[in-house]
Amino acid sequence: MDIFKDMVVDYHDKLDKRRLAILCDLVKFRALTTNQIRDKYFGGKGNNVNNVLSRLRKSGYIKTGSVKGSREGKKGYPYHTITESGIEILFANGKEFEYEPRKPHFQEFQVRYIVQTNDILLYLEEEGWQSLNSRDVKFKYNLDKRSNILGELTSPDKENYAVYVFERNTDVRTIGRIQSEIVTQASSIPNAIIFTKGKNSFNKFVELGLKKGLHTGGKVKLIPSHLGVPIFSAFPKELDWVRELGKHINFEVVSTEKEGGSAKQSFPYLIRHNGEEKYFVDMSFTDLSQLHKLEAYARSNYRWEKKRVLVSYMLGNSIDLMSKQVSSITDTEQLSYDSFLEMVNGFQFDSDMF
Repeated sequence: MDIFKDMVVDYHDKLDKRRLAILCDLVKFRALTTNQIRDKYFGGKGNNVNNVLSRLRKSGYIKTGSVKGSREGKKGYPYHTITESGIEILFANGKEFEYEPRKPHFQEFQVRYIVQTNDILLYLEEEGWQSLNSRDVKFKYNLDKRSNILGELTSPDKENYAVYVFERNTDVRTIGRIQSEIVTQASSIPNAIIFTKGKNSFNKFVELGLKKGLHTGGKVKLIPSHLGVPIFSAFPKELDWVRELGKHINFEVVSTEKEGGSAKQSFPYLIRHNGEEKYFVDMSFTDLSQLHKLEAYARSNYRWEKKRVLVSYMLGNSIDLMSKQVSSITDTEQLSYDSFLEMVNGFQFDSDMF
């Protein structure tokens, strides 16, 4: 077998590092557009990417299609997937994988969701996050193959998040199934991030989540992609985001559960705000699970802890969700869009797919 392996490499010529890396990414991400590959491996410029992809295609290592509906009135953006020959040449070049690489199998309508999600995963990997594609996540946690999960993100703090991406007007039945998944799989993946493209999907998720009483033991972060990607890029560690928020809305972190705080804290962050010690809850992500915890605290623990809660938010409807009882024990501060842009250094999430 070793002799045969050497013959394969000699016959095909050993691929350079860049072509090997592109093929490895096609294993990892399942499908990538030409622009995604250009941005990562060619500095976002030039047409040399087309020459490299053409050679890989002629060698039988990749296949190319178009993302239907990605450009109105025009042929869709080209995307690429690896072939069995592409996987074989990776093994012949000594590449190893945590999960068994397989030729991707998905339906045409799924391509758009896959490359949309990959836009996010690629951005965040550059900032220290780790990611898995949907197939590997299902294998890792033994999830139902029919699950709607699109991937997993792991922060530098080792917090795992199930990843979902909503179109501008995702069907409410799909949203309901996803909310059920988030709750069911919380023992395996305790947190979730849901990126939305428009108000309709965002509002549907909130309305249905409130009706169903959506909550888990973790975080369920719902955020428009044009806000969420810059935040998670600039602040891969949640504590850094919280401390930066403090500079803009005038509070100081006193302790956290992870850094010397009390294990009995009702919320992870204890702060000093306007000369008073309070808990801090960030509703910038319209987290219905956090909202449930606020309601529970207002009903019980506040009676003996007597600590008010400072709640920060960006979108106005996040605060409108709080009951009168919660509002009576909270102080609120809204982060302005100008402050947000300053915090993320003006970064704007620019994507063909969004």
